[in-house]
Amino acid sequence: MIPRHTAPLLGVAFLLTAVAGHACAQADAGPPAIHYTVPGMDMVRVIRDVRYKTATVNARADVPLALDVYLVPGGTRAPGLVFVHGGLVAGTAPHAKEWPSYRSWGRIAAASGMVGVVLDHRMNTNDVVDQAGGDLLDAVAHVRAHAGEYGLDPDRLCVAFYSAGGPISSVVLRRATPYVRCVVLYYPYLDLEHLSRTTPFRGPLPMARIDSLRGYSPRAALARGADSLPPIFLARAGRDAIPFLNESVDRFVAEALRRNVVLDLVNHASGVHGFDIETRDERTRDIIAQTLRFARRHLGLEGDSLTR
Repeated sequence: MIPRHTAPLLGVAFLLTAVAGHACAQADAGPPAIHYTVPGMDMVRVIRDVRYKTATVNARADVPLALDVYLVPGGTRAPGLVFVHGGLVAGTAPHAKEWPSYRSWGRIAAASGMVGVVLDHRMNTNDVVDQAGGDLLDAVAHVRAHAGEYGLDPDRLCVAFYSAGGPISSVVLRRATPYVRCVVLYYPYLDLEHLSRTTPFRGPLPMARIDSLRGYSPRAALARGADSLPPIFLARAGRDAIPFLNESVDRFVAEALRRNVVLDLVNHASGVHGFDIETRDERTRDIIAQTLRFARRHLGLEGDSLTR
């Protein structure tokens, strides 16, 4: 998300910071919590800073990549909701999982009956989108391998992608992965057509590199066919100011409908990029509630005890 007070900084070098990226000295603090609550979220226990791998980040070797796990109170074998941020400003540490926005999402998930998982990954430039996709797969493999410690059902996962994390969704959309029961997309980039013109964090990429990344276009993943894709929930920000973003969303939707994909599409007509944090209105709260109901339904949770 690009907060309103940083909107003048939009440009080629800073088009798609994370779902709530800050281009200021307070970057590590991150954005505020989302405007939604459910009963019991303040009582959720969190296992923080679980290292799931080390990797090279911004030319620094052996940087630990970690995740936080939000445990379902008193629950065992609960399904999981994995949150994938949209990338960070190049040169910053990968700590989006520490931002209040993701901490609130994790608590809301757990209080809603789903183990919340928020992970760091390397998506701080589009030229590492494939590495970030690998990070996601490694993080998911870790939580599934340690499912007993987290009270997690490893065969019932939903994965939520935000903003410039959209291309990473291709790693689950293009795989017939039975344990990923559904996918959530919030104001995401959904194809890579923009790469020859501009990128989220650096200048346009060479065509050879663009061609090598074609497999990370979620729109291209639709070619696999509707029957092999998990159900998708897509939240569109009608007033998203990020260049090319809603163009990619609209192309994705048109192709998904043509292929008769199971798609729940919601449009926040007055919502800006990152509306779950930036836009305090009833429509925002309704969309968050719909998101949780979608995930619970496809993860096999019955009933609706969610309170705004």
